[in-house]
Amino acid sequence: AQAWGLSVATSLLFFASVVSHELAHSLVARANGIPVRDITLFIFGGVSHLGREATRPRAELIMAFIGPLTSLVLGGMFLGLAAATRASSPLIAVVSQWLGTINLLLGVFNLIPGFPLDGGRVLRSLLWLATGDMPKATVVASWIGRGVGYLFIAVGLFWAFQGAFINGIWFALIGWFLENAASTSQRQLQVQVALQGMTCGSLVSRDFVTAPGNLTIEQLVRGYLLPYNPSAVLVSQLDRVAGVFTHADLHRIPKGTWATVTVSQVMTPLSRAKTVRPSDAASELLGDLQEGGGVVLVAEGDQILGVVDWDSLSRFIRVRTALRSGPPVVPPTR
Repeated sequence: AQAWGLSVATSLLFFASVVSHELAHSLVARANGIPVRDITLFIFGGVSHLGREATRPRAELIMAFIGPLTSLVLGGMFLGLAAATRASSPLIAVVSQWLGTINLLLGVFNLIPGFPLDGGRVLRSLLWLATGDMPKATVVASWIGRGVGYLFIAVGLFWAFQGAFINGIWFALIGWFLENAASTSQRQLQVQVALQGMTCGSLVSRDFVTAPGNLTIEQLVRGYLLPYNPSAVLVSQLDRVAGVFTHADLHRIPKGTWATVTVSQVMTPLSRAKTVRPSDAASELLGDLQEGGGVVLVAEGDQILGVVDWDSLSRFIRVRTALRSGPPVVPPTR
Protein backbone atom coordinates (compact mmCIF):
# COMPACT_ATOMS: atom_id res chain seq x y z
CA ALA A 1 0.00 0.00 0.00
CA GLN A 2 2.84 2.35 0.85
CA ALA A 3 4.59 1.62 -2.46
CA TRP A 4 1.39 2.20 -4.46
CA GLY A 5 0.66 5.43 -2.55
CA LEU A 6 4.15 6.78 -3.21
CA SER A 7 3.91 5.78 -6.88
CA VAL A 8 0.60 7.60 -7.39
CA ALA A 9 1.82 10.69 -5.53
CA THR A 10 5.07 10.75 -7.54
CA SER A 11 3.19 10.36 -10.84
CA LEU A 12 0.82 13.22 -10.01
CA LEU A 13 3.71 15.46 -8.98
CA PHE A 14 5.56 14.61 -12.18
CA PHE A 15 2.50 15.52 -14.26
CA ALA A 16 2.33 18.79 -12.29
CA SER A 17 5.98 19.37 -13.21
CA VAL A 18 5.22 18.85 -16.91
CA VAL A 19 2.28 21.26 -16.64
CA SER A 20 4.61 23.82 -15.01
CA HIS A 21 7.05 23.37 -17.91
CA GLU A 22 4.30 24.03 -20.48
CA LEU A 23 2.71 26.78 -18.40
CA ALA A 24 6.02 28.65 -18.43
CA HIS A 25 5.97 28.55 -22.24
CA SER A 26 2.38 29.76 -22.26
CA LEU A 27 2.93 32.65 -19.85
CA VAL A 28 5.86 33.97 -21.86
CA ALA A 29 3.84 33.55 -25.07
CA ARG A 30 0.94 35.56 -23.65
CA ALA A 31 3.35 38.21 -22.40
CA ASN A 32 4.45 38.58 -26.04
CA GLY A 33 0.87 38.89 -27.30
CA ILE A 34 0.62 35.30 -28.60
CA PRO A 35 -2.71 33.62 -27.73
CA VAL A 36 -2.59 30.18 -26.08
CA ARG A 37 -5.49 27.82 -26.85
CA ASP A 38 -4.73 25.03 -24.38
CA ILE A 39 -2.10 22.69 -22.92
CA THR A 40 -2.25 18.99 -23.76
CA LEU A 41 -0.53 16.22 -21.79
CA PHE A 42 0.10 12.98 -23.68
CA ILE A 43 2.37 9.94 -23.57
CA PHE A 44 5.53 11.78 -24.67
CA GLY A 45 5.07 14.81 -22.39
CA GLY A 46 3.13 18.00 -23.02
CA VAL A 47 2.54 20.65 -25.66
CA SER A 48 1.21 24.21 -25.57
CA HIS A 49 -1.09 25.01 -28.50
CA LEU A 50 -0.26 28.57 -29.54
CA GLY A 51 -2.51 30.69 -31.73
CA ARG A 52 0.43 31.74 -33.93
CA GLU A 53 4.21 31.73 -34.15
CA ALA A 54 6.41 34.36 -32.55
CA THR A 55 7.11 37.33 -34.80
CA ARG A 56 10.50 38.20 -33.25
CA PRO A 57 13.49 35.86 -32.76
CA ARG A 58 14.25 37.09 -29.24
CA ALA A 59 10.69 36.37 -28.14
CA GLU A 60 10.98 32.88 -29.66
CA LEU A 61 14.30 32.33 -27.85
CA ILE A 62 12.94 33.27 -24.43
CA MET A 63 9.69 31.39 -24.98
CA ALA A 64 11.54 28.21 -26.01
CA PHE A 65 14.21 28.30 -23.30
CA ILE A 66 11.90 29.05 -20.37
CA GLY A 67 10.37 25.55 -20.40
CA PRO A 68 13.62 23.56 -19.99
CA LEU A 69 14.82 26.17 -17.49
CA THR A 70 11.68 25.57 -15.42
CA SER A 71 12.31 21.80 -15.45
CA LEU A 72 15.96 22.29 -14.45
CA VAL A 73 14.99 24.61 -11.60
CA LEU A 74 12.34 22.14 -10.39
CA GLY A 75 14.90 19.33 -10.59
CA GLY A 76 17.33 21.27 -8.46
CA MET A 77 14.62 22.10 -5.89
CA PHE A 78 13.49 18.46 -5.60
CA LEU A 79 17.08 17.22 -5.25
CA GLY A 80 17.68 19.84 -2.55
CA LEU A 81 14.54 18.66 -0.75
CA ALA A 82 15.75 15.05 -1.00
CA ALA A 83 19.07 15.96 0.59
CA ALA A 84 17.37 17.91 3.37
CA THR A 85 14.88 15.13 4.27
CA ARG A 86 17.03 12.02 3.76
CA ALA A 87 17.59 11.55 7.51
CA SER A 88 14.27 12.78 8.90
CA SER A 89 11.75 11.65 6.23
CA PRO A 90 13.14 8.88 4.00
CA LEU A 91 9.86 8.49 2.07
CA ILE A 92 9.77 12.18 1.11
CA ALA A 93 13.44 11.92 0.22
CA VAL A 94 12.82 8.97 -2.13
CA VAL A 95 10.01 10.77 -3.95
CA SER A 96 11.98 14.02 -4.15
CA GLN A 97 15.09 12.21 -5.43
CA TRP A 98 13.12 10.60 -8.27
CA LEU A 99 11.30 13.85 -9.16
CA GLY A 100 14.56 15.79 -9.12
CA THR A 101 16.26 13.32 -11.42
CA ILE A 102 13.39 13.04 -13.91
CA ASN A 103 12.91 16.83 -14.09
CA LEU A 104 16.61 17.29 -14.81
CA LEU A 105 16.37 14.64 -17.53
CA LEU A 106 13.26 16.35 -18.94
CA GLY A 107 15.03 19.71 -19.07
CA VAL A 108 18.15 18.27 -20.72
CA PHE A 109 16.13 16.18 -23.19
CA ASN A 110 14.14 19.21 -24.31
CA LEU A 111 17.38 21.09 -25.00
CA ILE A 112 18.34 18.56 -27.71
CA PRO A 113 18.59 20.70 -30.89
CA GLY A 114 15.84 18.83 -32.71
CA PHE A 115 12.89 20.92 -33.89
CA PRO A 116 10.15 21.10 -32.63
CA LEU A 117 11.68 20.28 -29.23
CA ASP A 118 12.48 23.37 -27.17
CA GLY A 119 16.16 22.99 -28.05
CA GLY A 120 15.23 22.96 -31.72
CA ARG A 121 13.24 26.13 -31.26
CA VAL A 122 16.18 27.72 -29.45
CA LEU A 123 18.35 26.72 -32.42
CA ARG A 124 15.81 28.17 -34.85
CA SER A 125 15.65 31.46 -32.96
CA LEU A 126 19.46 31.74 -33.00
CA LEU A 127 19.55 30.99 -36.75
CA TRP A 128 16.74 33.49 -37.22
CA LEU A 129 18.72 36.11 -35.31
CA ALA A 130 21.82 35.40 -37.39
CA THR A 131 20.17 35.33 -40.83
CA GLY A 132 17.03 37.41 -40.37
CA ASP A 133 15.21 34.73 -42.38
CA MET A 134 12.63 32.84 -40.32
CA PRO A 135 11.54 30.35 -43.06
CA LYS A 136 15.15 29.38 -43.82
CA ALA A 137 15.87 28.97 -40.08
CA THR A 138 12.80 26.75 -39.75
CA VAL A 139 13.90 24.54 -42.67
CA VAL A 140 17.38 24.04 -41.19
CA ALA A 141 16.03 23.36 -37.69
CA SER A 142 13.41 20.95 -39.07
CA TRP A 143 16.00 18.94 -41.02
CA ILE A 144 18.17 18.71 -37.91
CA GLY A 145 15.07 17.63 -35.97
CA ARG A 146 14.38 14.87 -38.50
CA GLY A 147 18.01 13.78 -38.24
CA VAL A 148 17.76 13.59 -34.45
CA GLY A 149 14.56 11.56 -34.82
CA TYR A 150 16.24 9.05 -37.17
CA LEU A 151 19.20 8.82 -34.77
CA PHE A 152 16.84 7.99 -31.87
CA ILE A 153 15.13 5.32 -34.00
CA ALA A 154 18.49 3.74 -34.93
CA VAL A 155 19.75 3.74 -31.33
CA GLY A 156 16.42 2.36 -30.07
CA LEU A 157 16.45 -0.50 -32.59
CA PHE A 158 20.09 -1.27 -31.73
CA TRP A 159 19.22 -1.47 -28.02
CA ALA A 160 16.22 -3.65 -28.79
CA PHE A 161 18.37 -6.16 -30.72
CA GLN A 162 20.94 -6.10 -27.92
CA GLY A 163 18.35 -7.31 -25.42
CA ALA A 164 17.08 -4.03 -23.92
CA PHE A 165 13.79 -4.50 -25.79
CA ILE A 166 11.45 -2.23 -23.78
CA ASN A 167 13.90 0.68 -23.53
CA GLY A 168 14.89 0.26 -27.16
CA ILE A 169 11.33 0.30 -28.50
CA TRP A 170 10.49 3.28 -26.27
CA PHE A 171 13.52 5.18 -27.60
CA ALA A 172 12.56 4.30 -31.19
CA LEU A 173 9.00 5.54 -30.58
CA ILE A 174 10.34 8.86 -29.28
CA GLY A 175 12.48 9.10 -32.43
CA TRP A 176 9.48 8.38 -34.63
CA PHE A 177 7.52 11.09 -32.81
CA LEU A 178 10.34 13.62 -33.27
CA GLU A 179 10.75 12.84 -36.99
CA ASN A 180 7.01 13.06 -37.56
CA ALA A 181 6.74 16.36 -35.66
CA ALA A 182 9.67 17.86 -37.60
CA SER A 183 8.12 16.77 -40.92
CA THR A 184 4.80 18.32 -39.92
CA SER A 185 6.59 21.58 -39.06
CA GLN A 186 8.13 21.63 -42.54
CA ARG A 187 4.73 21.17 -44.18
CA GLN A 188 3.23 23.92 -42.02
CA LEU A 189 6.06 26.21 -43.10
CA GLN A 190 5.24 25.52 -46.75
CA VAL A 191 1.65 26.50 -46.05
CA GLN A 192 2.73 29.68 -44.26
CA VAL A 193 5.01 30.65 -47.17
CA ALA A 194 2.23 29.98 -49.70
CA LEU A 195 -0.17 32.20 -47.73
CA GLN A 196 2.33 34.98 -47.12
CA GLY A 197 0.91 38.36 -48.09
CA MET A 198 -2.57 36.98 -48.73
CA THR A 199 -5.78 37.98 -46.97
CA CYS A 200 -8.77 35.87 -45.99
CA GLY A 201 -10.85 37.77 -48.52
CA SER A 202 -8.71 36.44 -51.38
CA LEU A 203 -9.47 32.84 -50.31
CA VAL A 204 -13.19 33.18 -49.72
CA SER A 205 -15.42 30.56 -51.34
CA ARG A 206 -19.16 30.71 -52.00
CA ASP A 207 -19.37 26.95 -51.44
CA PHE A 208 -22.20 27.07 -48.90
CA VAL A 209 -25.99 26.81 -48.83
CA THR A 210 -28.62 28.23 -46.51
CA ALA A 211 -31.23 25.96 -44.91
CA PRO A 212 -33.97 26.51 -42.29
CA GLY A 213 -33.17 25.35 -38.79
CA ASN A 214 -36.39 23.36 -38.35
CA LEU A 215 -35.30 20.73 -40.87
CA THR A 216 -34.36 17.33 -39.51
CA ILE A 217 -30.85 16.06 -40.16
CA GLU A 218 -32.29 13.49 -42.58
CA GLN A 219 -34.07 16.23 -44.57
CA LEU A 220 -30.89 18.30 -44.61
CA VAL A 221 -28.83 15.39 -45.91
CA ARG A 222 -31.31 14.48 -48.66
CA GLY A 223 -32.25 18.02 -49.70
CA TYR A 224 -28.97 19.90 -49.34
CA LEU A 225 -25.85 17.86 -48.51
CA LEU A 226 -26.22 15.11 -51.12
CA PRO A 227 -27.36 17.31 -54.05
CA TYR A 228 -24.92 20.21 -53.47
CA ASN A 229 -22.13 18.80 -51.21
CA PRO A 230 -21.40 22.24 -49.68
CA SER A 231 -18.54 23.00 -47.32
CA ALA A 232 -20.99 24.46 -44.82
CA VAL A 233 -24.67 25.05 -44.29
CA LEU A 234 -25.75 28.41 -42.91
CA VAL A 235 -28.77 27.80 -40.68
CA SER A 236 -31.53 30.41 -40.89
CA GLN A 237 -34.12 31.22 -38.24
CA LEU A 238 -36.63 34.06 -38.60
CA ASP A 239 -34.93 35.22 -41.82
CA ARG A 240 -31.58 35.60 -40.08
CA VAL A 241 -28.48 33.42 -40.03
CA ALA A 242 -28.47 31.79 -36.59
CA GLY A 243 -25.61 29.33 -36.93
CA VAL A 244 -23.52 27.07 -39.12
CA PHE A 245 -23.65 23.31 -39.71
CA THR A 246 -20.60 21.43 -41.08
CA HIS A 247 -19.64 17.90 -42.02
CA ALA A 248 -17.93 17.61 -38.63
CA ASP A 249 -21.32 18.23 -36.95
CA LEU A 250 -22.90 15.52 -39.10
CA HIS A 251 -20.31 12.91 -38.11
CA ARG A 252 -20.94 13.33 -34.40
CA ILE A 253 -24.72 12.73 -34.66
CA PRO A 254 -25.83 9.06 -34.39
CA LYS A 255 -27.46 8.06 -37.67
CA GLY A 256 -30.44 6.56 -35.83
CA THR A 257 -31.46 10.04 -34.62
CA TRP A 258 -31.33 11.80 -38.01
CA ALA A 259 -35.10 11.57 -38.45
CA THR A 260 -35.90 13.35 -35.17
CA VAL A 261 -33.01 15.74 -34.42
CA THR A 262 -33.31 19.17 -36.05
CA VAL A 263 -30.49 21.19 -37.52
CA SER A 264 -30.94 24.02 -35.02
CA GLN A 265 -30.41 21.59 -32.13
CA VAL A 266 -26.91 20.59 -33.23
CA MET A 267 -25.64 23.59 -35.20
CA THR A 268 -22.87 25.84 -33.96
CA PRO A 269 -24.48 29.16 -32.99
CA LEU A 270 -23.21 32.11 -34.97
CA SER A 271 -21.87 33.67 -31.76
CA ARG A 272 -19.54 30.65 -31.30
CA ALA A 273 -18.67 30.06 -34.96
CA LYS A 274 -15.13 30.95 -36.02
CA THR A 275 -15.34 34.15 -38.07
CA VAL A 276 -12.66 36.23 -39.76
CA ARG A 277 -12.70 39.48 -41.68
CA PRO A 278 -11.72 39.73 -45.36
CA SER A 279 -8.74 41.92 -44.41
CA ASP A 280 -7.32 39.43 -41.86
CA ALA A 281 -4.04 37.73 -42.73
CA ALA A 282 -4.52 34.34 -44.38
CA SER A 283 -1.48 32.97 -42.53
CA GLU A 284 -3.61 32.78 -39.36
CA LEU A 285 -6.19 30.50 -41.01
CA LEU A 286 -4.59 27.19 -39.95
CA GLY A 287 -5.33 27.79 -36.29
CA ASP A 288 -8.76 29.23 -37.10
CA LEU A 289 -9.71 26.14 -39.14
CA GLN A 290 -8.66 23.83 -36.31
CA GLU A 291 -10.79 25.79 -33.86
CA GLY A 292 -13.72 26.09 -36.29
CA GLY A 293 -14.09 22.40 -37.07
CA GLY A 294 -12.62 22.76 -40.55
CA VAL A 295 -14.77 25.72 -41.68
CA VAL A 296 -14.25 29.44 -41.09
CA LEU A 297 -16.83 32.08 -41.98
CA VAL A 298 -15.62 35.23 -43.75
CA ALA A 299 -17.81 38.15 -42.74
CA GLU A 300 -17.84 41.92 -43.09
CA GLY A 301 -19.94 43.29 -40.26
CA ASP A 302 -23.24 41.37 -40.27
CA GLN A 303 -22.83 40.18 -43.86
CA ILE A 304 -21.37 36.70 -44.45
CA LEU A 305 -19.33 36.81 -47.65
CA GLY A 306 -18.40 33.14 -47.81
CA VAL A 307 -16.39 30.38 -46.17
CA VAL A 308 -12.88 28.97 -46.12
CA ASP A 309 -12.44 25.24 -45.49
CA TRP A 310 -9.60 22.72 -45.68
CA ASP A 311 -10.40 21.74 -49.27
CA SER A 312 -10.47 25.29 -50.65
CA LEU A 313 -7.31 26.18 -48.71
CA SER A 314 -5.50 23.07 -49.99
CA ARG A 315 -6.48 23.82 -53.60
CA PHE A 316 -5.21 27.38 -53.31
CA ILE A 317 -1.91 26.27 -51.76
CA ARG A 318 -1.34 23.64 -54.48
CA VAL A 319 -1.97 26.18 -57.24
CA ARG A 320 0.20 28.90 -55.70
CA THR A 321 3.03 26.45 -54.95
CA ALA A 322 2.90 25.19 -58.55
CA LEU A 323 3.00 28.75 -59.89
CA ARG A 324 6.01 29.57 -57.74
CA SER A 325 7.96 26.43 -58.63
CA GLY A 326 6.94 26.06 -62.27
CA PRO A 327 7.93 27.98 -65.41
CA PRO A 328 6.74 31.58 -65.84
CA VAL A 329 3.25 32.00 -67.20
CA VAL A 330 3.32 33.51 -70.70
CA PRO A 331 0.22 35.51 -71.65
CA PRO A 332 -1.49 34.34 -74.82
CA THR A 333 -0.78 36.29 -78.01
CA ARG A 334 -3.50 37.52 -80.33
